[in-house]
Amino acid sequence: MDIYDLFFADDRSVFKKKYDFICATEVAEHLHHPMVDLNRLWNCLKPGGFLGLMTDLLPAKSAFPSWHYKRDETHITFFSIATFKWIARQLQADFFFEKERVIIFQK
Repeated sequence: MDIYDLFFADDRSVFKKKYDFICATEVAEHLHHPMVDLNRLWNCLKPGGFLGLMTDLLPAKSAFPSWHYKRDETHITFFSIATFKWIARQLQADFFFEKERVIIFQK
C-alpha cells in the first residue's frame, strides 16, 4: 500500500508503480483537471484492477442552491452518475455504481 497527497505525502514515485486497487476518498471534488488526474491513476492500475472514488454526487438542480457540499471552497468539481458513465467510456472501463457516494471502475 502507498499513500499520495499533494500536500501531506507528496511522493510521486507512486505513479511509477502498478496497483490492483486505487482508492481516492474525498479527492475528486478537489481536482482542477479531473481527466488528467484520473488518467494518471488509471495508468497506474494493473489489468483487471479497480479505481474506487468516493465523493458526493451532484444533487437535483432544485437542491443545488442549498447543497452543503458546494459551500466548501476547496470543492471545485462536481460529478453526476452521467458524468461518471462518460468517464468510464473515456477510460474504456467497466463502471459500477455501488452506493450513493461510491463509484468503482474496473480496468
